[in-house]
Amino acid sequence: MANTLYSVTIENEAFSDINQLVLFYLHQSQDIGLAQRVEDAIYDAIDTLEIMPMRCVLYRKDPPLYKLTLNQFPIIIYFVIDKQSHTVQIVHVYHGASNHQPNL
Repeated sequence: MANTLYSVTIENEAFSDINQLVLFYLHQSQDIGLAQRVEDAIYDAIDTLEIMPMRCVLYRKDPPLYKLTLNQFPIIIYFVIDKQSHTVQIVHVYHGASNHQPNL
């Protein structure tokens, strides 16, 4: 049985989160290569959500909110899944050490 592909969209707020994280790594390290690796890792992880996004941790049950933690960097991607329309919506991307709590 083939896996159903999900369409993945990134909310404007999540794009902003990603840009802030990349700038944070660039500012802290002064290494443009590291900042690019962070950005690549985030988008690579988001791309994996096209297949079986329910494999990720259910962060909150009501309303359902999932999270995907990157392996290479302490970054957490928060997203919602619409199983009927086969869509994944990225709502926030935070550094794991931050005090941010995703609001929906």
